[in-house]
Amino acid sequence: MIYADTSALAKLVVAEAETPALRSWFASQSSGLVTNSVGVVELQRLAARVSPDAERTALLLLSRIDRISLTAAALALAGQLPPPELRTLDALHVASAAELVDLVALLTYDRRMAEAASHLGLPVESPRKPGQ
Repeated sequence: MIYADTSALAKLVVAEAETPALRSWFASQSSGLVTNSVGVVELQRLAARVSPDAERTALLLLSRIDRISLTAAALALAGQLPPPELRTLDALHVASAAELVDLVALLTYDRRMAEAASHLGLPVESPRKPGQ
C-alpha cells in the first residue's frame, strides 16, 4: 500500500508544480492508495476552500482510495514521534502509515513528516520533476 498524506492528495486535486511528476510516479506503481480519516477531512476542507470543481475532484479521488481508521496504537505513537516540531495531524499520518504491514511508501511533500517517517524506517516518496 502507498499511504498518502494531504500534501500529496492535494496535488491530485489542485494542480501544483509537482502534480505531473506525482501522476507519472503513480502510473508506475501497482500498489493501492490509502489515507486515514484525518486525510479525508483535510482534503475535503482544502477542496472546499478552492472551488466546487475541486470539491468534486476530491470526492471522486476519495471514492477511489482506501481509508484506515486511527487506532489507539497510532494515537499513542503519534504522541511520541520526533521531532517536537512535527505537527499533530502530520504525526497522525506518520503513525497511521507505520501500522501498515504492506507499506510501499509514505507519500508526502512535508519535510518534517518525511523526517519523522524516516526516523521510523518508513520508505518516503515525494515525486518531483528533475531540478525541482
